[in-house]
Amino acid sequence: MQMSQWMKDIESHFFLNTTDQQMIHQEIALADLLDKKKAQSFLQAYGKQITAVNLHAPSTYFSSNLGIACSAYITTLALNHYRLPMTAKSLKIQLYFNEEQQADRMAIKLDSDQGVQGEHSAEWRRKQLEKLIEETVTPVIQSLANAADYRVRELWGQFTNGLEYGKKVALTLAKTDTEKERVLSDFHWLTRVASPSLFQSKKNALDFPYIEVESPTEPGVMRRMKPTCCLFYQTECGTNKCYNCPRLTPEDREKRKQELLAVKVK
Repeated sequence: MQMSQWMKDIESHFFLNTTDQQMIHQEIALADLLDKKKAQSFLQAYGKQITAVNLHAPSTYFSSNLGIACSAYITTLALNHYRLPMTAKSLKIQLYFNEEQQADRMAIKLDSDQGVQGEHSAEWRRKQLEKLIEETVTPVIQSLANAADYRVRELWGQFTNGLEYGKKVALTLAKTDTEKERVLSDFHWLTRVASPSLFQSKKNALDFPYIEVESPTEPGVMRRMKPTCCLFYQTECGTNKCYNCPRLTPEDREKRKQELLAVKVK
C-alpha cells in the first residue's frame, strides 16, 4: 500500500492528522505539556471546551485520545513495517471549531508523514514501541497527572481505553490472518508483556484486568468494562456515570441499564 493512501486511512480512523484544522483557536506542541504551567493552561482550555468542572476530566479525555493516536503508530508498524515519526516535538494538539458539527473539537496533528521503513520482524517493531512509550508517552502522561493533581493510574487506564478502540479499528484494516495476528500480538505485547521500566512503574501500567459486562441493550453481547473512569459525569453534559464504568456498583449498573432501556423504548 502507498503510504499516502495509508495516511488518509489513519486520518479517517485514528483521528491523527497531517494537515491543520481550518478554524484553530489554540495549538500547543505535545512537548510543551512537559511543563507544568503549560500543561495546566492546556487542561484549562480543553476543560472549558468539554465543560469540565475541574482539570481531572480533560486529563482523562486527552489520555484516551492519545491512546487512539498511538494506536495508529502500532497499527502502521504491524501492517506496513513502517515507523511514523511520532515524538513529543513532532506532535501538536489543536483545539478548533468544527463547522460541520458546529462544535469545538480537539485534534492531534503529526507534523510529517516521513517515517522509516523497517525490518519485517517482531523484535524491530517492539523496539519502536519501547521508544515511543519511554520517550514520548510516559513523560506526557506523568506530566498531565501532575498538572491535574490526579492519580497517574487513572490516565493510564484511559490511554488503555484508547488503545482498545484502536485495536478494534486495526483489525478491520488488516487484510489477512497473518496481519491480524501481528496486530493482536503487538497490542498484547504492549499491554501485557512490555517492561514496567518503560512506564517508570513497578508493573506494566497498561495491564488492567479484562472485565466484561453485558450490553444493556443487546442481551448476550459482552463488552469490556473501562479500565478506569473517563469522568464524563464530571462535565456539565454528563449526569451519570457510563454503563461500563468501573466505579458503578452492580446495583447502580442495573439501575443504569433500566434507564438506558427506557430511553431505547422511547
